[in-house]
Amino acid sequence: MRLTHRSAVVAWLVAAACGCTDGGTGGADVAQDADGEEEVQVDAPAIDPPAPPAPPLLTPCPEGWREVTESGSEVATCEPWPEGGPQDCTGDQAHFPGEPGCVTVGSACPTGDWAELPPGGDVVYVLAGAPPGGDGTRASPFGTIADAVAAATTDAVIALSKGTFDEPVAVDRTLTFWGACTAETTVTSSVADDRAAVFFATAGHLTVRNLRVTGERAGIVAGPGVGLTVQGVIIEGARVLGLYAAGAAPVVGTDLVVRDTRHDAAGGYGLGLNAEQHADVTLTRCAFERNRTAGIRVSSGSHVVLTDVAVRDTAGDGAGRMGRGIAVQDGGQVEVTRGALESNREAGVLASTDAVVGLTDVVIRGTEGQEADRAEGRGLHAQNRAQVTVTRGQFLANRKGGLYASSEASLVLQDVVIRDTRSEEASLTEGRGVVVVAPGEAELRRVLLERNRELAVGVSGAGAVMHLEDVIVRDTLAQEIDLAAGRALDLENGATVDLARALLSGNREVTVFVAGAGTSATFADLEVQDTRESDCGCPGGIGIGAYAGGHFDLTRFRIHGQALCGVQLAHGADLDDIPFAEGGTADMRDGEIYSQPIGVNIQTDGFDPSRLADRVALYDNEEPVDMSTEVPVPTVDTGGL
Repeated sequence: MRLTHRSAVVAWLVAAACGCTDGGTGGADVAQDADGEEEVQVDAPAIDPPAPPAPPLLTPCPEGWREVTESGSEVATCEPWPEGGPQDCTGDQAHFPGEPGCVTVGSACPTGDWAELPPGGDVVYVLAGAPPGGDGTRASPFGTIADAVAAATTDAVIALSKGTFDEPVAVDRTLTFWGACTAETTVTSSVADDRAAVFFATAGHLTVRNLRVTGERAGIVAGPGVGLTVQGVIIEGARVLGLYAAGAAPVVGTDLVVRDTRHDAAGGYGLGLNAEQHADVTLTRCAFERNRTAGIRVSSGSHVVLTDVAVRDTAGDGAGRMGRGIAVQDGGQVEVTRGALESNREAGVLASTDAVVGLTDVVIRGTEGQEADRAEGRGLHAQNRAQVTVTRGQFLANRKGGLYASSEASLVLQDVVIRDTRSEEASLTEGRGVVVVAPGEAELRRVLLERNRELAVGVSGAGAVMHLEDVIVRDTLAQEIDLAAGRALDLENGATVDLARALLSGNREVTVFVAGAGTSATFADLEVQDTRESDCGCPGGIGIGAYAGGHFDLTRFRIHGQALCGVQLAHGADLDDIPFAEGGTADMRDGEIYSQPIGVNIQTDGFDPSRLADRVALYDNEEPVDMSTEVPVPTVDTGGL
């Protein structure tokens, strides 16, 4: 007996040794063919198509950002830089996100020695190179900042002229230091001291405006309980750290640049901003460039809010390790709105140990491996109970992984694009889009993943949980080292996943890979199409596969155009070619499987094929149902992700 189709459609039934049943799918007629063989024709049921996923919504773009739509994509994204990318600015200029190019930091240089100050208040004048004996007036200025500090009353403004002041500044009360401009007023210290700063405030509120800070020690340090305001300031080439804040007194900054901070004598630190001991920091329109261990580090309960921020080219410590864009740990909290984190090392964002991170309208791009060993390079790494929320975010051309969560960390992604993740430079492995490892959890809503490597979405281990809604995964590539894999979804080792509305197209090997005892996935409104063969010549071209005890439940679906087969259930074997005792299982209803060499391949011992046949239509497959073990099965690696 054989199955045929009526009007090119088969509403499938499986004929085992006991005969044919249609599983409630439609009516069947039995006739004789020309050879006298019994022929079964089955009418297809009326099946509702799966609901398509909604694409990410990243527009309207923030002011000054460009709307960009990649060729062939329906998703418009927002670019913080002009077409040529960020400019490398020098001197008194910087390129902030949303600006067309380099802009002057602070006000333009005056024609005279000092900036024009607002009227009123106590002003003490300092002129670089002035002879001793001045009284701090404009007509008879002091020659050193130290003399001005000694003479100034609380709340006074100390006006600094054009020129270089080579002296550290110690502040123990509320004072404002106002330079002529960042191009021509420099406060520095040529005496090296890794435990001191150019500006060091121990009490009151320190304000620094319109000047440049550099030298052989830290830039600006606000001790515990000291408030700080920085406006129109460049901190360049400092040692140990550029800006330091501790304690609950507010630290506020606008038009701030911290660049080229150097590590200490032991090769550590080199931080652009270090906020600790419950610091409260708010920075707007700021750039952290070419710093060392981290562009920004936030720890011990501190809260940092960043708006219109660029963190770029963080290089790593003296041993070539780290190089993190933003590092948040020990209960630190960071909020970034309109941010560009680019060309950092090890991680664009590292969130660890009870950190809370919120990212809105951000681009994390081009993270590279550490200088020392070329390892890592993830866009975002969350671990140890960190909580991360990303809204309207892009993770582009990072290495090893776009986003990774483990050790009870949680991710919430909404309206996010993850593209072109590259394999790790050191090992040429991975290049994954987003991965959650037990114990960890994630929610993905309106997410697009394109051209990542090895796998786009991975969930591994008992206690790893992921919820997905409105997901598009396209063109996942093999990892570089062995040209293996290229999966859209890799669910294994006891993970729990539910998905509603997804389009998975043009991926490799197995588009949806469900493996391992206890692994459970629930899919609704799913389209899987055009799975390609493996680049390595390994078994592949499979739409959805369940192996080694993995199970999926599928409702409302279309599976079509795979290079080998639409659905495969099998035991599989491990890396040593030892078969697993349990096979993969599934339950399917309300769907279509068509246009591939094999519709369904069942190799799991004792599996009841009728579990796949509840209003499920198979048509235009060369072999609708294959129950042989001759169809190749991918290797199942139980080592975890």
